[in-house]
Amino acid sequence: MQDLLNELRANTRLRLGIWLIVFILLLYGVLRLNDYQKNLSKQYETARQQLYKLETVASETHWQKRQTEAEKLKIDLETQLWQASSQGLARADFQSWLSIAVRRVKLVKTRMKVEDIEVLDGKPTLWKVSARIDGTFQAEPLTALLRDIANNKEVIVVDHLDIPARGSKRFSLQVSAYFQAHS
Repeated sequence: MQDLLNELRANTRLRLGIWLIVFILLLYGVLRLNDYQKNLSKQYETARQQLYKLETVASETHWQKRQTEAEKLKIDLETQLWQASSQGLARADFQSWLSIAVRRVKLVKTRMKVEDIEVLDGKPTLWKVSARIDGTFQAEPLTALLRDIANNKEVIVVDHLDIPARGSKRFSLQVSAYFQAHS
């Protein structure tokens, strides 16, 4: 150890080298602290902006009105859903409604296929029943059927309609009904 101290006293370049190393380490430490400070400033600014947004939202007084409107809209929409106590009855009800509607508008030479029930969004009480009607194209009866679908009090969605091009005499109609389970 004594030899090292003697060498340090005698060798100027060694002393300068050690001081340079110390200076570089201190400079590195200062730069790291500066980066840390900038990072904290960014985090603070982000937190401040989020707080401002939350305070703005919290100061709004019409949330109760919005909640009431949303609940009313939900009730209105739920009243437009078909009701059934089971998936089998839902499928049968929709098939029956479509069969009666097709006969009522005198749409002849049709074939109907009701698809399997689809449970929506992981909600076991909300179902989608789809059906496909294929048949000979007749403009007036098909228009009447579409009018009945549109005017039905329960929601029926026309998913797809293929109307024939010139020369073709066939049409294809894909419709869906949305059911809510009730006990």
